[in-house]
Amino acid sequence: MIIGCIYRNPSSNCTQFNDTLSEKLNQINHLGVEAYIVGDININIFNYSSNEQTSEYLDMLFYLDFSPITTKATRITYHTCTLIDHIYTNATEKILHSGICLVDISDH
Repeated sequence: MIIGCIYRNPSSNCTQFNDTLSEKLNQINHLGVEAYIVGDININIFNYSSNEQTSEYLDMLFYLDFSPITTKATRITYHTCTLIDHIYTNATEKILHSGICLVDISDH
């Protein structure tokens, strides 16, 4: 099993990030192991249908058989809610339950 943790700076190049992540996830798939990738990716999955970079990111994950486990907002403010903190896996059949913990320690 591989557990990876990623932080993507919001001002970094999204295309370069996708290319590098795609390469690493492809390597993981060739190993044939169960993998869980978590992180503050700073790509709002809720923008899938309206943002080309977001749709390219998710399409790449799906193409490589990685599926998001988190599907609800992970960053909530008085004015917005986004899903920028991601957990995805290539072993969705092993997921029994997932959810978001709401605490006042951080805004996400």
